[in-house]
Amino acid sequence: MPSWRRGVGVARVLCKGCCRQPLLFAGAALFLVFVYVFAVGSHSWNHNHVLVDSSNIDIAAIIREKHMDVQNSTTTTTEATTLPTVQQLDDDASLTFEAAQKIRLERIQKACAAPDRPIGFVNTLIGTARGNLTYCMTPRSANTFWLQMLRYSQRDFVDEVPQSPLDLDTRQVRTRPFIRTRRYNWKVLSEVEKDAVLNSKIFMSVQDPYWRLWTTYLTALTLPDLWGSVGAKIEAKRPPVRDPLKRKPPLPCGDTVTFEEFVQYVLKAFEPDLQPIHHQCDPCTLPLSYVIKASTAKRDNRYILSHLNLTWALELSDVEAELRQRYIKTMIMENFDRLHDIRIQRCVTFGDLARRLWHSFVLQGLLPDTAAMPEGIDDLHQTVFAERVAMLAQETAGEIPDRRKYMVAAFKHLSPDTLSAVRDKFMMDFQLFGYDPEPPEIFA
Repeated sequence: MPSWRRGVGVARVLCKGCCRQPLLFAGAALFLVFVYVFAVGSHSWNHNHVLVDSSNIDIAAIIREKHMDVQNSTTTTTEATTLPTVQQLDDDASLTFEAAQKIRLERIQKACAAPDRPIGFVNTLIGTARGNLTYCMTPRSANTFWLQMLRYSQRDFVDEVPQSPLDLDTRQVRTRPFIRTRRYNWKVLSEVEKDAVLNSKIFMSVQDPYWRLWTTYLTALTLPDLWGSVGAKIEAKRPPVRDPLKRKPPLPCGDTVTFEEFVQYVLKAFEPDLQPIHHQCDPCTLPLSYVIKASTAKRDNRYILSHLNLTWALELSDVEAELRQRYIKTMIMENFDRLHDIRIQRCVTFGDLARRLWHSFVLQGLLPDTAAMPEGIDDLHQTVFAERVAMLAQETAGEIPDRRKYMVAAFKHLSPDTLSAVRDKFMMDFQLFGYDPEPPEIFA
């Protein structure tokens, strides 16, 4: 019998008297975590893409250290402490980059080894000569940020050199042809070209599937981004409204889609933006060197940018505040630019769009729900509106204790069957990247 199975058996024996002996329970729990880490570590992943020096990292020791930190910080209370899990450690920004990558890559290895795992795909890759990096594109997961960084590093822009990669026009980095930056479609690469990619340092960016769905709805369906391609399709499937005058119904705008309608569409959709991440960048097909998570982006981004000699781009007094302000301003300016499209003009006015943007920022947790909307919003110039909203977001950043509360409320409003279907559709993403498929605040 393998040693780790014997260990599990011992732990089960230890746990038999848990309810009456809390100290024995804690010891058993710690022992189980050690057994799990030993089991995962005993199955080596034979490829040369783990380029951080993690060979001497003892995850069990880190868990013990974190447990001691919790105990030392709560000596005045008699409440029992909870031993951190490997998943919790993965999202701990105080953990070293190397230790976090060890956890993430071993988790991917385990998920990929499952005999019944679903098939994944690899689509678009961005390669750079500098740093020998390859970025596996994942829609709606920090894509624009990494296109700014990679295109800047290759001087792949047509205007004069900006002061910072963050100054590159966000729409242009997504839509302009790639000249100096290499862009690949994995499916059509020759074996020689694939080998070249596999010999580079491959990375991807991920986030919680529930949060990814929620923010996609807020940024693309409450705002005009996907009104024509997705919103109009959803509205067209609604039962027709009887008109006694038998007038021809107006063309759907796509601007009234509810979150529930959006989720039902996602469950059957094929649009790349709405698919699980492993349908765009499957780490079982494309062995990764690094996985960047939104929860630890500040630390993870800095490490990747060191390969591009671009760490200076994030050397700001308050990186998170700067990125938040830039995001707000970009969202406002891009959406008002869409008003030049006559198909959008017939569906929304300037003032309506400004109010939609405001509410989207509140629901994303970027503005407090108690904040007052600027006066005269219908007549404000878009630049003035952007400056005011960004400034208010900066001033009230500390007044938003829980960015996820509206997301939780939206998912809790769905039926149990729909929630289960969402969980099942994105289950492989949960397993690959260490997210909870049944968050208690949603499924309770």
